[in-house]
Amino acid sequence: MPEELHASVNQAFAFGPFQLFPARRMLIEDDRAVRVGGRALDILIDLVQNAASVVSKDELMARVWSDVTVDEGSLRVHIAALRRALGDGRAGRRYIINVPGRGYCFVAPVSAAIDQSSPRRPTQPDRRSNLPVALTRMIGRSEVVEAIIADLPRVRLITLVGPGGIGKTRVALAVADAVAMLYPDGVLFIDLSPIADPQLVPSTLASALGLVSASGDPLSGLIGFLRNKSMLIVLDSSEHVLEGTAAFAERVIGFAPGVHILATSREPLRAQGEQVRRLPALAVAPASGTISARDAAAFPAIELFVERAAANLDSFQLSDADAPIVARICRKLDGIPLAIELVAGRVDTFGIAGLESLLDDRFSLVTTGRRTAIARHRTMSAALEWSYRWLPEPEQAMLRQLAVFVGPFSLEAALSVRTEPESAKPHMVECLANLVDKSLVSADIGGNVVAYRLLDTTRAYGQQKLLECGEFNDTSRRHAEYFLKLFTPAEADLSALPMPEWLDIYARHIDNLRGALGWAFSKDGDAPLGIALTISGAPLWFQLSLADECRRRFEQALSGLDGPDADQRQRMRLLALRSCVVSVSTMADGRNPLSVVLELADALNDDDHRALALWALWATHTIRGELDQALARAERFRQTAEASRDDGYLAMSDRIFGSLAFNAGDLAEARRYTERVLARPAGPARRAQLIHRHMEQYVMDRSLQTILMFLQGTPDQALRTEDRNYAHALGTGHALSQVNLLRQSACLISLYIGDTDRAELFVGRLIELSGRHELGISAAMGRCFEGMLINLRGDAVAGLPAFRDGIERFRATGFGAFFPLILGNFAERLGDAGQIDEGLVTIDDATARATALGYRWFLAELLRIKGRLTLMAGHAPEAKALFEQALDLAHRQGALAWELRSAIDLAELRQAEERRDEAKAILSAVYDRFTEGFDRTDLRRARTLLETLAQ
Repeated sequence: MPEELHASVNQAFAFGPFQLFPARRMLIEDDRAVRVGGRALDILIDLVQNAASVVSKDELMARVWSDVTVDEGSLRVHIAALRRALGDGRAGRRYIINVPGRGYCFVAPVSAAIDQSSPRRPTQPDRRSNLPVALTRMIGRSEVVEAIIADLPRVRLITLVGPGGIGKTRVALAVADAVAMLYPDGVLFIDLSPIADPQLVPSTLASALGLVSASGDPLSGLIGFLRNKSMLIVLDSSEHVLEGTAAFAERVIGFAPGVHILATSREPLRAQGEQVRRLPALAVAPASGTISARDAAAFPAIELFVERAAANLDSFQLSDADAPIVARICRKLDGIPLAIELVAGRVDTFGIAGLESLLDDRFSLVTTGRRTAIARHRTMSAALEWSYRWLPEPEQAMLRQLAVFVGPFSLEAALSVRTEPESAKPHMVECLANLVDKSLVSADIGGNVVAYRLLDTTRAYGQQKLLECGEFNDTSRRHAEYFLKLFTPAEADLSALPMPEWLDIYARHIDNLRGALGWAFSKDGDAPLGIALTISGAPLWFQLSLADECRRRFEQALSGLDGPDADQRQRMRLLALRSCVVSVSTMADGRNPLSVVLELADALNDDDHRALALWALWATHTIRGELDQALARAERFRQTAEASRDDGYLAMSDRIFGSLAFNAGDLAEARRYTERVLARPAGPARRAQLIHRHMEQYVMDRSLQTILMFLQGTPDQALRTEDRNYAHALGTGHALSQVNLLRQSACLISLYIGDTDRAELFVGRLIELSGRHELGISAAMGRCFEGMLINLRGDAVAGLPAFRDGIERFRATGFGAFFPLILGNFAERLGDAGQIDEGLVTIDDATARATALGYRWFLAELLRIKGRLTLMAGHAPEAKALFEQALDLAHRQGALAWELRSAIDLAELRQAEERRDEAKAILSAVYDRFTEGFDRTDLRRARTLLETLAQ
């Protein structure tokens, strides 16, 4: 190692794309901070400072683990983590090598970097994990951390168990930080403390992963996403949702072999495959004689006390006189880190001797209470009780009333649960600031608005105080009323604000929304308030795609509206909301809930819910093939829209009639309606927002436009429009809109024009999104499109299994819209594979379904396919008649794409019959009407056939 690299303790080192700042304990790669565990960073610093020299394993372990005895396995784990973080071995880069029998050597060239006092600020965060950054040093936990690190490779579920305040979360974070680089798909940290319902565990995890589940079983979609991942999931504070956490953990262990779980809980999960590791208290000095400050510092509990005391009082140093007192305090606190931190934080107020005296008095009161409580719990309560006792009364009141919040809350929210007049607001703000200073309330100043929160143990203690003081219900009511007021404008804001801004305002409050509803529907709660809050909070559940939770919340609220005096407007709204997340079914009296919504909307003269019910009923009748009823609902929707003069409803009316025209095969009329919708001034939907809960309407309009362009013979325009639409859909970040674009136009058009690369991209994306979000219909279509893609590449037989799988999934859903066209394509593939009889049966089924459902826009294509299969069966006259029928229908509909395909098949038949002039005339009459797309599959095939006929 060049001597100049040791020149200054402030020196930084550079190697490859990395800069290492030892004093700041920072590793940067191309302006991006690289997360490595503390021990791993110590190893790297040692190796870099001795670059080009071999450092023995014993030397490394002695320097890095000077405070604990570990085996060589721990060193290997950290070396492996370092290599992953550095990309050692990738692209020819080499940094750390193992010298057999000697140790490790840093072999990359190392040079002096910029001065460590001014490192460049990282501009790109580490995206491999969401681990919170530890703000304080972990003390006394090295041994247990190393043990868990050693166990993780072979044990996939480890639960860290211990009482509140023992430091489980801190240990879990230290473990996760040390091993993060061993998991290619990252580390996910989930705080379960805000949720109270075990059933919400899968939804919470799915939301953290950015997943959307449209089914009632978010756990299945979550497992499907994790199946092929290699990652570590940290589930923190799971004791109150054990059932949901255990169920998730067992499914992961069974079906996601690359995923490991580290949970923290006050009790074991009791899940299969679980290894329980109980976290002991910090070691305390024995109760025997005196102890010097030097000897006391060897005990982690005392070391923690001293470090936290010094953080609050700069001049604090542990003296020989105070060491025995601090030892006694730590023993009385049972070595529980949180209790020690709380007490040490007041050394500046009471001094060491004063702390012991006050703590003795307080414990004498607490420990004479409930004798059945676990001793450690009594001690923890005593620490909190002691801290609470010495607060001024206004701060006591504020602390216990803040305990009603679940998760983060704002200053405005904090003041809303108080009863003081407006003139007392400055004093209340000061109380909150004092609680933050005393570490009883934490403050996150990283966002636009300061977010406050209570530790879980402090919150539980505060709620107990609320109950003891008889304030729980009144405070909970004010809490619920505040969030009702906060969420009341959420529906209107959806159409007025950009979605990122809307989510920034409302999404942070979901745990408090859940908490308020939990109280409102409790025995001592206020059900009418809960019903109003459910309705106001509905937009948030929809935007977060929490379909299963939506359903349960709406049904819970509806159960409170069964009486004769129930608010019918609320009932109407809840039934309408429920219809957005529950498949159409019947009520106890046999009526369709949507019909009930319509009846109530008519009775209450509510245009918004009348429009929603009519739109949903139209869609239901259309899917079922009930054409007369669908048309009747559409006509009434148009009347409602025209009466309202609302742009959103008028646009939706055009969409409905455009869809009706399209399904009926009137492509020109469908195009007219679609372009009229797209020509309307861009802007947010207003009153029609109720209908636009799940789909980006612009994307849907463009999808219909592109498929019309393709059918009407302008494939190049269709592809350009599709590209812009797909880019827009990606920009929205809305998975369901992307899925609908892919399944309704993008995949189909790419396959029909013969662009295999494009089709592979879109089909793969459809399958990925459908699997991730548990979208059954889309998954079925994705499998069928996969079969079509395999056939397009020239292997009809190989594509049949994917097709059959997709068909079976389709049949299970009972969904009709695209099923006949999919069946028709399957029938044609069967014929290409020589399975003509089955193909004929299948095409008859497809044609019958399309006719019954009124889907005529692809009927010409089904007739053509039947003609091909009939010709394969040796019945040329019947085939000719079918080709001519298909050609005529496509011509009348203006479906030039279908017309060309039918013309090609008919021309080939006439050619085989030696009627070349007739064949040429038939095909030329269609081919000559195209003005673009001549390098597409069907047009190339037509041109080749015309050239052959011309010869």
